[in-house]
Amino acid sequence: MPIKIQKLGQQLSRYAPIIGWLPAYPRDALRSDLISGVTVWGVMVPVAMAYAQMAGVPPENGLYAAFAALLAYAIFGTSRHLKVTASSTMAAMSAAVVVAMAGGDSDRYLQLTAALALTVGVLLLLAGIARLGFISDFLLDQYGVSIVGAIPTGLPTPGLPSISLTDLPYLITGALGIVFLAVGESLGSARAFAVKYRYEINPDQELIALGAANLSAGLFQGFTVDASLSSTATADEAGARTQLSSIVSAVLIIITVMVLAPLFHNLPNAVLGAIVIASVIGLMNVPELRRYYASNRVDFVLAMVALLGVVSTDVLTGLLIAVFLSLVIILYRASRPHLAVLGKVPGQKAAYGDLERHPENLLVPGLLIVRLDAPLYFLNANVARSQLLDLILSSQPAPLAVLFDLGASADLDIASLDMLKNLVVELDEIGIDVLLAQVRGSVRDRLRQASLMTEIGEDRIYLSVAAAVQDFEQRNQEENK
Repeated sequence: MPIKIQKLGQQLSRYAPIIGWLPAYPRDALRSDLISGVTVWGVMVPVAMAYAQMAGVPPENGLYAAFAALLAYAIFGTSRHLKVTASSTMAAMSAAVVVAMAGGDSDRYLQLTAALALTVGVLLLLAGIARLGFISDFLLDQYGVSIVGAIPTGLPTPGLPSISLTDLPYLITGALGIVFLAVGESLGSARAFAVKYRYEINPDQELIALGAANLSAGLFQGFTVDASLSSTATADEAGARTQLSSIVSAVLIIITVMVLAPLFHNLPNAVLGAIVIASVIGLMNVPELRRYYASNRVDFVLAMVALLGVVSTDVLTGLLIAVFLSLVIILYRASRPHLAVLGKVPGQKAAYGDLERHPENLLVPGLLIVRLDAPLYFLNANVARSQLLDLILSSQPAPLAVLFDLGASADLDIASLDMLKNLVVELDEIGIDVLLAQVRGSVRDRLRQASLMTEIGEDRIYLSVAAAVQDFEQRNQEENK
């Protein structure tokens, strides 16, 4: 019986890590976590209220989202430091998706905002279960100063928002973009802190935890949430050791909502606006843009396209434009692979390198060695064939054989197999043998299935370039005797 209970506990702690770490909580971390929790609470209350206005909902909804998400992530998350709560990115994304759907109806806006958080939560939960852990105006009573006004005290009753079925396709479409950004921000931050403090996170469980945080926020009338980089950094500077600091912050926010909310009645909206402006300015990382410009101009152009897209349209559209352009560039690069001609490295027994980069490398007489620096598949198969034929035609004298290094390919599709088959036939007609090197087991299986193994010959397929060169030279010597 104790063994069964232990196994059940292990299974539960897999999906709710708090069951594992809380009973073993180190007492020496309590003081640090308490200080960190109070510090984050002091920073997070005005920030969450500001982000709520950024999302287009009343300030109290930001507090609802903050405590609900903090508690849910503390239960399900695997990062000891990450603070999943109201963030400027998610607030802006939420507003971008909901504003067009609400049509100026404030009550519908609130319902759709909560529904979007729930939709994001469901998608993240599904992604985690499927193991895919592999993304308004704020400025202006008696002195003419715009103030926050009365904030209702007490916690909202958890419940599902009232929306129609026709809203679901639009919510799902918007949620997909939000999920893409939330995963990128949150898992990236979680990994950074895990590396810093030398512990492991579970990416799949992180998706589940993010999903639970969004579901919790949506049920409590909040908005979409993800990792807050500023809150996480604040907690870290204050000495956070575990997710107990998040629980402390969440409890203090609940107390704020229930008891201290009237204190914020005369808080000027300009203060919240200033917080939002500071957050937006903080998102403009000029040194990082300079690094992009110096390191990779294509990445710099993509970053600027995303920036212009966000400024000229909205966050989601800008993101989608950048993602689409990235995919186009990836496909273009994949369709134009580099075909390197290899030569023997002087002074080394079995090393071969790119002749273009290292002109001192030595050609193997009678053998043209080429390496495709990308996986071979339908997008680049014909391009690779054309490049190879051009190299053969430009070689003087013409090679006796061509050695094709397929080390970058873990599989071959039909277009690649057809290209290889035609290439073998074409070169055989002009008296040039085709040899293959660095051929993985999965590629060999494909060659057999397509009857290409018999076409090329089992004895013409090698595990390494060096083995192929050695066999070619031996054959050549025997034929010249």
